[in-house]
Amino acid sequence: MNSNIVNLKSEILFPFQFQLFGIVMFIGGIITIPFYPLISPFLLALALLIFTGYRGIQFNRLTKLYRTYNSFFFLKFGKWKEYIAIEMIYINSANVSQKIYTRITEGPTLSYVEYKAYILFNDGKKEFLTSSKNKNKLFEKITPLAQFTNLEIIDNTV
Repeated sequence: MNSNIVNLKSEILFPFQFQLFGIVMFIGGIITIPFYPLISPFLLALALLIFTGYRGIQFNRLTKLYRTYNSFFFLKFGKWKEYIAIEMIYINSANVSQKIYTRITEGPTLSYVEYKAYILFNDGKKEFLTSSKNKNKLFEKITPLAQFTNLEIIDNTV
């Protein structure tokens, strides 16, 4: 791996329901191979598109470029942007609530704290890095970027 490039995967692009739909399409694609050989590659390709879709950010230290990208089929799509210097990497917390509908109008509300990591450039522009419900896992995930940039992670959650 190139020591002048760091890649940080942020999150998957498709929610859990789409992942389940992808599993159904993948199984359907496998089953339909002998019966409908023209339809099965379409189902398999769509399922793989769902499974391989994720978002991330990539930095190149030599050229002073970064890009936020979406990846499909392990190919990254995103425009490179120039930066002069990175000011800091920091973590904020956010209270998140989600209403679950078990019937037509009723359902419990789930609340939890989500930790979000950002990077701030010296021109004032900030980019989202990644998030997690567990602060320790978030620290583990962004530590390679902090080591790459020789910056300390600032925790704004305490």
